Amino acid sequence: MLPVFSSNTIKHIEQASVEREQIELFELMQRAGQAAFDLLQDKWPAVRKLLVVTGSGNNAGDALTVARLAIESGYQVQLVAIRPLDQLSGDAELAWQQLQSLDYELIDIERVGVCDLIIDGILGTGFNGELRPAYRNTIQRLNLLKLEQQIPILSLDIASGIYADSGLADRDYIQADATISYIASKLGHWLDYGLDARGELFHATLGADYFFQDQQKDKFSPVTYKLCAKHLAQQLPKRHRNIYKNQAGHLLCIGGTKGTVGAILLTAETAIKSGAGMVTCGLDVEAINAALSRCPEVMWQAPDAELRHQYQALALGPGLGSTDWAKELFNKFMQMPCPKVIDADALYWLAKNQHPALEMTESVLTPHLGEAATLLSWDTAKVRQDRLVAAKTIANQYQTVVVLKGAGTIVTDGERSVIASGAHPAMATAGLGDVLTGLIGSLLVQGLDAWQAAILGVQIHFMAAQRAAGTRDRGMLASELIPQINQLINGVEQVE
Repeated sequence: MLPVFSSNTIKHIEQASVEREQIELFELMQRAGQAAFDLLQDKWPAVRKLLVVTGSGNNAGDALTVARLAIESGYQVQLVAIRPLDQLSGDAELAWQQLQSLDYELIDIERVGVCDLIIDGILGTGFNGELRPAYRNTIQRLNLLKLEQQIPILSLDIASGIYADSGLADRDYIQADATISYIASKLGHWLDYGLDARGELFHATLGADYFFQDQQKDKFSPVTYKLCAKHLAQQLPKRHRNIYKNQAGHLLCIGGTKGTVGAILLTAETAIKSGAGMVTCGLDVEAINAALSRCPEVMWQAPDAELRHQYQALALGPGLGSTDWAKELFNKFMQMPCPKVIDADALYWLAKNQHPALEMTESVLTPHLGEAATLLSWDTAKVRQDRLVAAKTIANQYQTVVVLKGAGTIVTDGERSVIASGAHPAMATAGLGDVLTGLIGSLLVQGLDAWQAAILGVQIHFMAAQRAAGTRDRGMLASELIPQINQLINGVEQVE
């Protein structure tokens, strides 16, 4: 897992690093510039003409160091300085002094000549507000250069305009092709607009590796972790050749009232095709024949029918509705003594619930931003401003694992937390949450606990979406994920 830090903790690590090495902060700036220059030489070896764009503060100093190193290595450098260079202070001023005697061209953003690569040193991790007009204009112009002339952009530490601790942004932000993150990853690299802005992410610890060792974790704790795909194979238990369906688990799915049957159908079909031994699904009786024709392996019945089996988990909510009958179903099934995946309309009823003594052991809540806001009685903007805090608050309030869906889905139990997925434009389509609910429910009945099922479910779901989308940004259907999930989960499984 990759540790992810707040911008404030990164500042403390920087200070501790210079104290431990007995160096000046300016030395870290030189290392940052060198790391970026090494990266651009490796990633774009044919580049010889740079456009270096600076704002103010240390990010400008990093960019000026890149410019100096490039000029000394024979590159042609055009320099755009939003803040006049003679107004820089501190280490950025020192970086400017090192550059002054060298051969470069100081230009206005409107007069950019031929260049092969743009170095974005405009705004760093301290930015969190509204762009000033000169900064906004420059960012817009650089994005236009990239679009019209296919000039790649390398951002230093974080794409300019992105808020380092949330991934949010003002209206405009740099659309980088690559970002080199200094010291360690920040939340803004993995959430919301930050995912769209950063391009390929590289890391340069600048010699601060010591502070990521186990004995230093209490002093400089990450706010969360980013999961990597290699963790998939560690989650699913091995299947013996003589396993039978009862041992593979039985999932009960409840939802799909009139007009919203498709939601619970996606949930049930995903569950049976991702390894659940048996799936029973309660849905609108008028849709049972249609459901049978689509997936006869699922046992379809009315949601208020007698329960004749033992169930290892319950998936509740997709297509449940907000009628009085839906409320009765919610109250009835929430009393079942088994792990649950609670999604969609069931989250609405959970927020409205006046009887807190619900059976929530080993359960997973899967809200999107709006549903999280309802559960917390916050507005959606507040949730989005700090999704990690929002997810942890819900987890502690309901004593469950929470999957807060979005660009960079967060999984937390209130203490542990991870970012378990990325983002893809083709995922802006109905039904994906219903598929995820079925997948997590299936993993629960196969023996994973709520934490493991949520993490693995989110990872497989995102990977399946990437595969199903292919080269598409639009028009992917939620049902297209199901065969991809089937393939992926069999790639993760190992049979003895």
